[in-house]
Amino acid sequence: MEPGHLSPSQSLADSRSRRVRPAHYRALTPPLPSRVPIVRHIPFHPQCVTKQNKTSGLRELFIVVTCVLLLPCGGMSAPYKPPEKPIWVDPCGGHTSVSVEQGDSSQASDQTLLEGIIITAKNALSYASSLSHQYVKNKFNSDLNSHHDTWKHERYHWLPNIPKGLGEKTPDHHLSALAEKRLDWYLVESYRYLQTVAVGLEQIHQDMVRFNEEFSPEFLNMQYKLKQVLCEVHIAISEKMPELKIDDVDRSVMSPDLRKANSDSSFRWIRDWLIYREFMNCLEYVIEVCEFFKSV
Repeated sequence: MEPGHLSPSQSLADSRSRRVRPAHYRALTPPLPSRVPIVRHIPFHPQCVTKQNKTSGLRELFIVVTCVLLLPCGGMSAPYKPPEKPIWVDPCGGHTSVSVEQGDSSQASDQTLLEGIIITAKNALSYASSLSHQYVKNKFNSDLNSHHDTWKHERYHWLPNIPKGLGEKTPDHHLSALAEKRLDWYLVESYRYLQTVAVGLEQIHQDMVRFNEEFSPEFLNMQYKLKQVLCEVHIAISEKMPELKIDDVDRSVMSPDLRKANSDSSFRWIRDWLIYREFMNCLEYVIEVCEFFKSV
């Protein structure tokens, strides 16, 4: 599978006959913020008022400059701060129930839960993959495949250790080993994987806002698409293991040294790509393994 390309994903409508989502679900993804120019109100200053028939062109120019200098600094953006509660914690907003048709067996319940994860993961992957070509061209002036080949063997050890690379298939022996484990175990593992990459995405977006860089709105939207996937996995865990208390991943999983951002963007952009790449790779892995569990 070529990096950044997906097979057509199943429509959300395909699952509606089998599953009713919580009423809050549609609110998980806000509309993509648009870049709106800042319109600033010019305050009234007495010295800005002149009589047209008594003012020379030079004086008019001086007054205009004076008025501009008197403007408040309200148009300057304040430093961006992430929300106190991370977006990956309690992704469903306290709602973890799912309605299933009557006559549903435990196997059918697993099928329904897995289908919800697959649909949202494909949606998130499609969005991230479609942006990746433009992102790599803009940041590195390279095509996606060449750039991926250059950095494919570099990774951060704090990110999920997934037995595949972006665009690759999960090895059969790994899937066979998973077959010997319970689905419950995999759900908890995948939840931790997704929360970990969410930590990195948050930092990428935070630095993009700080330096007023392109793709900031898209990476915010990417976080909310990941939140949808986390919500589906959280629902599945709650349905199968209602007594389990989830230990959420903390921001400290990403070291302060790695979070340091400065005007030299070369290191930061490579850091961002390695996180972005593993986000897409993690989604590919989750989709593959969920489809595998559906088939066994």
